[in-house]
Amino acid sequence: LFMFKLSFSGIFISLSYCLGVDLLSFSLILLSFWICSLMILASENLYKSNYYWSVFLLMVVFLMVSLFLTFSALNMFIFYLFFEISLIPTLMLIIGWGSQPERINAGVYLLFYTLLMSLPMMVGLFYLYKNFYSLDF
Repeated sequence: LFMFKLSFSGIFISLSYCLGVDLLSFSLILLSFWICSLMILASENLYKSNYYWSVFLLMVVFLMVSLFLTFSALNMFIFYLFFEISLIPTLMLIIGWGSQPERINAGVYLLFYTLLMSLPMMVGLFYLYKNFYSLDF
């Protein structure tokens, strides 16, 4: 339904100037919606105990919006930016609602490895922009 409402040219749909959806990104967006829905369904104990339920829902919705914007980005820098933004609610969900005592270590490792690997990606994006004068897909 979503794909047929927008301008359709072959296998690509343009949502706006910097957002668009093809078959791969649409399937990743559907997968993200599915997993976020399962996260909400699996958190029945949080709802019953009222353990910061509204904050949990806010983090899941923020994660879903950032993943939607990540997978529909047409510019590599916009993709990079929204990917890094999607790590914030992921980290908050791990630290705030993780069940094991090692959740703090898991959050630190997530931040460390992600930032360590994303900095070369940012340097590569600057290199691409310097040589090709564009970061569009």
